[in-house]
Amino acid sequence: MNVLSYISPPKNRPSRIGGTFALLGAALPLLALANSKAIVPVTAVAVLAMLWFAFKEGRLASLLIRDRVVMAGLGGLIVCAAAASAISGAWPEAAVSLVKLTGLVVLGILIFPCRKNVTDDDIPWVAYGVIAGLVMTMLLIVGYVLFEKAMLFLGFKPERYNDTYFYWLSLYGYFWLKPAATVMAVASLIAGTALARRKRPLAAIILIAACALLCAWIGSRTASIGVVASLVAAVFYQLIGRYRLKLMLAAMALIFLLPLVLAASDFKPAQVSAHLNPENSSANSIVYRMHIWSFVTDKILEKSVLGWGAGASKRLGNDDVGQVLDPKFGTLGEAIPVHPHNAVLQVWLEFGGLGALLAFVLIARWLTLAERRAQFAWQRICVFSVGALIACFYGFNFSMTSSWWLVTVFVSIAVTTILARPEPPAGNTG
Repeated sequence: MNVLSYISPPKNRPSRIGGTFALLGAALPLLALANSKAIVPVTAVAVLAMLWFAFKEGRLASLLIRDRVVMAGLGGLIVCAAAASAISGAWPEAAVSLVKLTGLVVLGILIFPCRKNVTDDDIPWVAYGVIAGLVMTMLLIVGYVLFEKAMLFLGFKPERYNDTYFYWLSLYGYFWLKPAATVMAVASLIAGTALARRKRPLAAIILIAACALLCAWIGSRTASIGVVASLVAAVFYQLIGRYRLKLMLAAMALIFLLPLVLAASDFKPAQVSAHLNPENSSANSIVYRMHIWSFVTDKILEKSVLGWGAGASKRLGNDDVGQVLDPKFGTLGEAIPVHPHNAVLQVWLEFGGLGALLAFVLIARWLTLAERRAQFAWQRICVFSVGALIACFYGFNFSMTSSWWLVTVFVSIAVTTILARPEPPAGNTG
């Protein structure tokens, strides 16, 4: 069994829920390439379909989440968000953000239990869907870039190929492919999980490496470096041994104290920018984030218990800050308000220390459950590499409430847990 064997679909017929997960796994990177906003409605339709299938098959009761820690954490976080939003002074806007966030959380709650009804016979179909969608997305991106380069080589220059276009291309590569590169990177690790399950680690490494190289080629640095770094981190996590979970939770606790660490260190962005080259696009991105993190940290300290309410990162700073200006780099990026480019800071900003504590409890619970259920080294490495890559994107790129990205995270974790199941004993399927 290798990557090429997935060109042809499995011979058995999947269950309706298993087939839906297979289609969703295939569609995710393709939707991110075409229009990332389509991920949310497509996933919602898929979840509704799976709920209907479960109802028709008499399995609806099996979809209930019985983990009290998870339900208490989610409920507490929503109540905390509502309280923070109610006293924020911007209730109409905060209410809209809160309803949106609650809807996305409910969608996530419904995705995870649906995976319980995926049988062992369905798993090859889910693997086929993920790998097929990933490979098609990679081929489409390669074709797009080569076609553009061929047009330029032959002298065809559409109107959009002006000096501004080439300037931004030289700095940030094909940045409009960022959503596709992000989902593609996560999908490569999920596909690697499917191959590792069938004892094909070399095929998994080749596929992941090809994806990382493609992401680097189109200029998606976080995706290309993140894939490799996440896999290395997961291997290191496995090698730590029996105390791995305790060390992971301790490290995560320190990360959740990031605003307090930044405040105590009297951190100034100019201290970083003074040592970087303005001609380097990576340096521009780093300094831009330093300024945002500094601004957000100051705002967090003003309301550190309950925060500024849902959606606050889009409201704060509009009048008094505006464009980000660095003494060495000049004007940088978008004007504030923007999301903080760091999920921990955003949780603190919008829901305060109480919200950050509840978010920590939820993530710690997921890590604990994942560690308990990992029977083999390959399971632990695969599952934690996906989690590490998601954390990487949340640490540097995306808003925690970005609709398409949050739904992508839910689907990715659900599909990874499906593909991380061990192979059943010979003759025992279903």
